[in-house]
Amino acid sequence: MTLSVRLQRWYLGLHGLGLLREWPFGDPAEAAERMQAMRRLLDGEGDPEGFNERLIDDLDTADAYRDWSETYDEPNPLIVAEERALRTLLVEVPAGRAIDVASGTGRIADDLYLNLEAAIGGLPFALLWSFERPA
Repeated sequence: MTLSVRLQRWYLGLHGLGLLREWPFGDPAEAAERMQAMRRLLDGEGDPEGFNERLIDDLDTADAYRDWSETYDEPNPLIVAEERALRTLLVEVPAGRAIDVASGTGRIADDLYLNLEAAIGGLPFALLWSFERPA
């Protein structure tokens, strides 16, 4: 199947998520700025490339994940921030067992291995991974 996409929709979605994340305690001035940016997008203002329709192939979930997993762990500021927070939390977790549902590429497995006795993880369409620390 072929999908029709425009970056404009994605940008609007991100702004909407930003509004939800800050509601109801966020700064009203920042919310107003975000809503104004959304209005500009809806009015067609901005980089014309964001409004061009693109046709992309809809991939099977397993195929799309397999393709994405090849680059997912590359330098990514979101992963850097997530890992910093996660490692801080994992240090506080007592040794034991863990299950990581939807473990993705398994990049967190090393951190789990350092802090736990055993872990198991996987995805619905992939093999499960597991380890158990030797006695």
